[in-house]
Formats: sequence, C-alpha cells, structure tokens
Amino acid sequence: MSQRSSWTVTTSGDQPIHDVAKKLKEHGFEVGEVIAEFKSILGSASDDVAEAVKGVAGVADVQRAPKADVGPPGASITW
Repeated sequence: MSQRSSWTVTTSGDQPIHDVAKKLKEHGFEVGEVIAEFKSILGSASDDVAEAVKGVAGVADVQRAPKADVGPPGASITW
C-alpha cells in the first residue's frame, strides 16, 4: 500500500460539497474535514488516489497540504 499524505481538495461549487466528499470517499480518499465556507475538503490519500480524484465532478484542484513545524519551545527557527 502506498504511503498516505495530507491533501487539500478545492471544490468548484457546481456540485454540493457533501456529494463531492462522498465521491472522494468512494475513490479511497479519507475525508477528514469539510469546510463549506472555503469550498475545501481536507483529508489524506496516497498519491495515486489524489491523482484519480482530480477527475471527480465538482473537484477544481487537489494540492498536497503544506507541512508546518513550530519547533521546540525557545527555538529561534519555527519553519
């Protein structure tokens, strides 16, 4: 099984966002959070699943979620 990464799916708005989330799940995308106000769905999937869901009706874009690390307390570098 491929390693899973965190992804942000931006929806186009021409399909109900919860219907898009359901279709993503059917393709193997693990939906974590649906943020209707931003037309976004956060979740995790392997690279091949993330590529496949780009073709789902209502999906405008699929991007790997950026990683952020605040470091240990007192660290001078936080990114």
